[in-house]
Amino acid sequence: MTNDPDDDLPPLPEDVGVDVLTARMERLEDTILRGVSRIEQLEASVTQQTTTIAKGSSLLEHQVHRFTVHSLWSFGGGIFLAALALLAVGVAIGQQWGRQEGYDEASTENAAASWGATDEGRWAYAFAQTGDLAMIRNCTGKGWEVSKGTCSPQAAPDRMIYGWHIIDRPTLPVRRKARKPA
Repeated sequence: MTNDPDDDLPPLPEDVGVDVLTARMERLEDTILRGVSRIEQLEASVTQQTTTIAKGSSLLEHQVHRFTVHSLWSFGGGIFLAALALLAVGVAIGQQWGRQEGYDEASTENAAASWGATDEGRWAYAFAQTGDLAMIRNCTGKGWEVSKGTCSPQAAPDRMIYGWHIIDRPTLPVRRKARKPA
C-alpha cells in the first residue's frame, strides 16, 4: 500500500466537477512549491551554517596550532634557561671548590715549608735521607713485627733485639736572609 497524498484529503462528492479537481490540484502544487521553497531556504541556511562552522573550526584549529607551537617554544626555552642556570651554578660551585682546594693545598704546602725550615724538619729530612724513616714507617726493620696494628721490636732469630741509634742533630747549612747592601 502506497502513501497517497490524497488520502489525507476529505473524500470528494460524486458530482464534483473538473474545476474543483483543478483547484485542488493547484492548491496541492502550490503547497508543494512552498515546501520545495522552504526546503531550499533550509538548505541555504544549512549551507551557510556549515560554512560558518567550517570557518570557525579552521580558525580554532589555527589558534590551537599557534598555542601548541607557542607552548612548545616556551617549554623548550624554559628547559634551555633551566639548563643554563644549572650550568652557571655548577661553574660557580666548581670555581669555589677549586679555589678552596687551592687555598687548602697552599696552606698545607706553606705549613710544610715552614716546618721543614725548623731544626726538627731538617733532622727529619736527614733521617729520611738515610732510609731509616721509611723503615720505621713500614715496620721493616730487622726483628720488628706488626702485632695488632702496632710495630714493636721482637727477638730476631739470632735472639738479638734491634733498634736504631739516636743521632745528633744533623749539620745542615742554615739558610740566612741575604743582607741588603748599605
